[in-house]
Amino acid sequence: QEALDLRQAQARERQKGLTALLHLLSRYNDVKDQLEAAQLDYQEAAQRAEAAELEHHRQTRAFLDAQAGLLAQSLQPGLPCPVCGSLHHPTPASPPQEAPTEAALDKLRKAAEAAGKRAAEQSLAAGKLRATVEERAAQLLSQMEAYVASPVLSDAGEQLAACQARLHGEAQAMAEAAQALQTRLTRRQALEALLPQQEAKHQAALQAIAQNREALAG
Repeated sequence: QEALDLRQAQARERQKGLTALLHLLSRYNDVKDQLEAAQLDYQEAAQRAEAAELEHHRQTRAFLDAQAGLLAQSLQPGLPCPVCGSLHHPTPASPPQEAPTEAALDKLRKAAEAAGKRAAEQSLAAGKLRATVEERAAQLLSQMEAYVASPVLSDAGEQLAACQARLHGEAQAMAEAAQALQTRLTRRQALEALLPQQEAKHQAALQAIAQNREALAG
């Protein structure tokens, strides 16, 4: 009974540790899902930042082209260019039909800066989550060594489920053994309770035999 009690106590401790491992696995899966979502958010933010930067660059070029075109309109043959000083203007720039204003260009610049900042923040958030994922993965694999011979992160759920089933089977077997032992102990106690009565009957029988022998001898 003491040996069985010890085995059952050890089994309960292992079950407790396994339950904690399953909770750790659940937390690992949660933060891994968060990392995947953060990585997608970063990719989208990076694409938006790149698009905003390209649009700002394109509009800046259009603005500069417009300035060059306006300057070209003021050029006159024989008069020096205020930029390069040339007296000849064979191919003056043409102003674009649509050009942004300085206010619109400044708005685009601010939008590009905000998009870049947002992408940087998303990158930082994803990096922190990656560090948490790696930390929990290492912790999970380390603690699984007490239950699984060769723990594998990608198969952790299946490995712990198999361990859970094995512990459940062992616990059930010990419960059946405890029940059988209790039945034997109950039977033994019942028999031990009968022993004094049987002993008294035995002694009475021996005494009766002795008296009968004395009577026969007389």
